[in-house]
Amino acid sequence: MKITTNSVFIVEGKSDKLLLSQYFDSEIVMTNGLYVSHETISYLKELEKTHDMIVITDPDVPGETIAQRILQALPQAKRVQIRKKDSIKGGKLGLAETKVEPLLEKVMPLISLPKKPVEKLTLIDLLYFQQINPQYRKFLSEKFKIGHCNNKVMINRLYHLNVTKEMIESLING
Repeated sequence: MKITTNSVFIVEGKSDKLLLSQYFDSEIVMTNGLYVSHETISYLKELEKTHDMIVITDPDVPGETIAQRILQALPQAKRVQIRKKDSIKGGKLGLAETKVEPLLEKVMPLISLPKKPVEKLTLIDLLYFQQINPQYRKFLSEKFKIGHCNNKVMINRLYHLNVTKEMIESLING
């Protein structure tokens, strides 16, 4: 059973996200390696307003560099440092190779309980917004700093920012 949390996890890549998503029902944001885009940082800063942020990177030099960049942008973020000896599997080193028990021992004390969730937007809602304002995607991306993304990602990001259909209608209608 997954643990629902109000924490947001920040990881390096897809395999890291897949590992954490097995155990947590939470927003998991990938940095996609050393380059952490301005768009990603902006989205994380928006999330930080309503969520606790937890940074978990690989126990290597690039992982440390990424963590420091994130912590500089998000000084209130919590950091999980995993040990190299717990993170080696099949000759590979990284979060995705980390043994689950030591990882959960470090993560569990840092997570926060979920707040009352908002109703998740649907594709039909997005089509409705498009009828009201064909430029709604650009408007929402800029307003909520979620970056350019497809419908599925937009719905997920707006959900984690606690954005409701009513809020969007009010903003679009002026």
